[in-house]
Amino acid sequence: MEPPEAIEQVSAGEADAAIIFRYDTLPHFLRIDETLHFEPLGADPLRLLVRRSSAIGKAYERNREPVDLTAAHAETWIAGCATCRANLLKLASRAGFQPDIRHSTDDYWATQNLVEMGMGVSLVPTLDTKIHVQDDLVACALRDADASRQVGILTRVHDARESLGLLRNELAETARHYLQPIPTVE
Repeated sequence: MEPPEAIEQVSAGEADAAIIFRYDTLPHFLRIDETLHFEPLGADPLRLLVRRSSAIGKAYERNREPVDLTAAHAETWIAGCATCRANLLKLASRAGFQPDIRHSTDDYWATQNLVEMGMGVSLVPTLDTKIHVQDDLVACALRDADASRQVGILTRVHDARESLGLLRNELAETARHYLQPIPTVE
């Protein structure tokens, strides 16, 4: 389930824990109150998913330099879940444009298929690209430092059961292999 629904499940006691993501660009988008605890596991940078044959794809393949989000300002867009869509709108606004969102899906495979068919471009998490990116697509690194999400575990405050401690430890160990450390603010 998406983060808002997962938060509701943990808050209501329907679930003991949830792995959720959140965006620093949207600090108040998710309602995590004082009864819940979010423990970040790592950062998951976003990528711009484009067709390899597009101008952006060709340029990225040629030099492997991160691209600016503005490179896709004139493209049609495929948005994700409500949280991801809000993040896309925020990032695009900061970059000085309004994305022309024509499609919306929270299914990564459907997103790939839509991009492959030339229906638009999309922001996707790096984690999704570790599974598989179709041969005629490229997931371009982005230059924007805010183009990232935090992935973490959500539990109820003061829930100190041993099983949750073991879960946290296993998730933290796994996250070290797939997520980047979260930059510290000084």
